[in-house]
Amino acid sequence: MRHPGPTPARLVILQNLGIDITPLITALGIGGLAVALALQDTLGNLFAGVQIILSRQVRPRDYVQLSSGEEGWVTDVGARNTTIQTFRTATSCPFRIPLSSTWSRWPLM
Repeated sequence: MRHPGPTPARLVILQNLGIDITPLITALGIGGLAVALALQDTLGNLFAGVQIILSRQVRPRDYVQLSSGEEGWVTDVGARNTTIQTFRTATSCPFRIPLSSTWSRWPLM
């Protein structure tokens, strides 16, 4: 029999047995906040990537120039980042960077 974490029914039973559940609920809240802060960048990149992919703002073979100075041809658009091929090397750029900065795109016809 599996025993997942505390469910509302288990918390009520513990409270009826005279066990104070306030520290447990506080610990779960703090743990949830810690997980949310740890995943903030990852989830931000993921949702930004989904938005860019669905809206087709950037496609492979487009030439892009970011306000941070990076520029080159888009070679891959993934769920978390995009790969930009410059004259020297390929750069993996998280999606938060193009969405939070000014960038220009010249589509290749």
